[in-house]
Amino acid sequence: MAGQQQEWSSDVPLELRHLIATNRAAEDVLANRHALVEVDRRRQSMRTAARGIEKGSDDRVTLLTGSVMLNLPKQDVQSILKKGEL
Repeated sequence: MAGQQQEWSSDVPLELRHLIATNRAAEDVLANRHALVEVDRRRQSMRTAARGIEKGSDDRVTLLTGSVMLNLPKQDVQSILKKGEL
């Protein structure tokens, strides 16, 4: 919606136009904030997983991605997590 202009009829008061535009801008800000929070949660969970794998003593790690479960070498999973490829 950002950057879009709406054609208003002459009977719509200027205050109402500003209120509607402000409301749309606020919705955009909240949607962007929500997206940033989700990205940060994902980043934090990746860091937590990487630390858990690093501290583990197993040579292979089971990785669940979507509906596929893979049993991979520990080093491969660590590089995948560091690159953020999941």
